[in-house]
Amino acid sequence: MNSHYSSGMMNETLLNQIESLRSKLNELANEHGLRHPLVLRKSKQLDKLIALYMDEV
Repeated sequence: MNSHYSSGMMNETLLNQIESLRSKLNELANEHGLRHPLVLRKSKQLDKLIALYMDEV
């Protein structure tokens, strides 16, 4: 498997994880409000995934 292919697969996986976490974050924010610790924690997790994705592209 060449590195371009594996990198593309990793990017697709990251995008799927980002989308899933973004959806969960929206649900939590609607349920608990933007300042709830759980929402803030999920937001930080999403930030890390986005940063990882940006480093890969």
